[in-house]
Amino acid sequence: MNFSKHIHPVDYKLSDRFIFWLVGAFPLCFSTIKGWSNAVSFLLFIVSAFYIIRDRKYLFLKRNRNFWFLVAILCLPFFTEIFAQFGRGHIVWRSVDGPSRFLIATCIFIFISRIDIAEKLPIQLSRGTYASLLLLLAYVLVFKGYYWGDRLATKVSDTNTVAIYAVVFLSVSLLSLETLKSRPLMRVSGYLVGFGVTTYVCYYSQTRGSWVTAIVLVMLILIRAFWSRKLVLTGATLVLIMTILIGYQTVDLINIRVNQVMYDVVQFAQGDPETSVGRRIALKLLDVELLKIAPLFGFEDGYLPSYEILKSRVPILTEDVYSMKISGGSHSEIFAQLTRKGILLGASAVFCLFIYPVYFFWRRRSSSESSVRQIAQVGLITTIVVIITSFAFEVLNLKMTATFWGVFLAVFLGSIHSLETAHENRTSRSL
Repeated sequence: MNFSKHIHPVDYKLSDRFIFWLVGAFPLCFSTIKGWSNAVSFLLFIVSAFYIIRDRKYLFLKRNRNFWFLVAILCLPFFTEIFAQFGRGHIVWRSVDGPSRFLIATCIFIFISRIDIAEKLPIQLSRGTYASLLLLLAYVLVFKGYYWGDRLATKVSDTNTVAIYAVVFLSVSLLSLETLKSRPLMRVSGYLVGFGVTTYVCYYSQTRGSWVTAIVLVMLILIRAFWSRKLVLTGATLVLIMTILIGYQTVDLINIRVNQVMYDVVQFAQGDPETSVGRRIALKLLDVELLKIAPLFGFEDGYLPSYEILKSRVPILTEDVYSMKISGGSHSEIFAQLTRKGILLGASAVFCLFIYPVYFFWRRRSSSESSVRQIAQVGLITTIVVIITSFAFEVLNLKMTATFWGVFLAVFLGSIHSLETAHENRTSRSL
C-alpha cells in the first residue's frame, strides 16, 4: 500500500505504536477470553480521549464535512437509544451499555483519522482477526467442556455467536491476505487455513445462519476476484452450487439440519409455531405488532404488554415465543433496533450501523488509490455479511459484539477518511 503522511505539529510516535498494537490485539481473544475485547477497546478509548483533550484544536479544527458526518454516523446509535428512553419516560442504564460502545468508537475514529498510521490500522485489525480464528480453533480443540451438547461453543461465546463471528472475522481477514500477493503460495495457504478453520467452527456449531453467511461470503469473494471475467465467475459459481448440493446429499448433519428447516416451515404453515424456524417467524410477527402499538419509542428490553393482550393481536403467539421475546429479544438485529427504539429512531440506528457503511464502502470500491480501494472492498464485504446475519440474529446484543462493530467501523472509516484527506492536501498543495 502507498502511505501518505499528514503534516502536523504534534508528535504521535509513541501513541502510534501503542494504537497499532492495540488494534491488532483487540480481536485476538474475542471468543476465548471473557472481557478481552472490552478491555482492549477501553485502552484504545483512553489513549484517544487523552490526545483529544490535549490536542483538541488540531483534532477538531479545519476538519471537512465528511469528518463531521462520519462522527455523527458513529455516535447516533447511542443517542437514538437515549432519545427512545427519554420518550418512554425513564432511563435504564443497562440498556445504554451496548450503544455506549459507539461513543467509544467515535473517540477512536476522531483520533486515528488524524494520525500518520491510520491507513495501516485496517491491515493490523485484519491480522488480529485472522490470528483470532487460529486461537479459536486451538481453544475448541482443547476445551470441549463448554460445548452445548454436541454443538461447538466456548466459555465466552454461545454456539451462534462463535460461528457467526468466525465468518465475520474471516471476511475482515481478507485484507491481510491481500498483502501476500507477492507470495502466492503463502497467500493460498492463508486462504485455505482461514476457510478451513471457519468451516470447522460453522459445521460443528450447527448454526445454520452461519452456513448461509459463509456461502454469501464465498460468493462475494468470487465476485470480487472474477467480476471482469464473467465466464470464470459463472464457472466458479457453478462449482460452489455443486459443492453445496454434494454436501447436502452426502453429509448427514447438513442434510438433517437443512431438512429440519423445510419441516419447520411446513409445520408453521399448518399452524404449529413450536419449532425453531416457527418461533423465529412468530417473533417477527410479534415485532410487527409491537411496532404498531408503540411506533414512536418502542419497548424497553424485557418489558412488553401482557401475553393475553399480544395473543389477541397475534393469534399464533404461544407462551414459549412470548418468553423467548422477553428473555432473548427479537433474534434479529434489524427488528430489535426497531422494536427497542421505535420506527424513526430504530431506522436511524440501522442506517448508521449498516446502510451508510455499505454506501460509504460501495462508493470507494473502485477508487483510483489502491489503499482506499482494498480497504473499501473488504469493508463492503464484511458489512454485507453482517447485514445478512442481522436478519436472523441479534449481532450487536452483547457488549463485546457491539464493541467489535464500533471499533471495526472506527478503524475502516477512519483509515479511508485519513487517506482521502491526505490526498486532498497533496492535491491542494500542488495547485
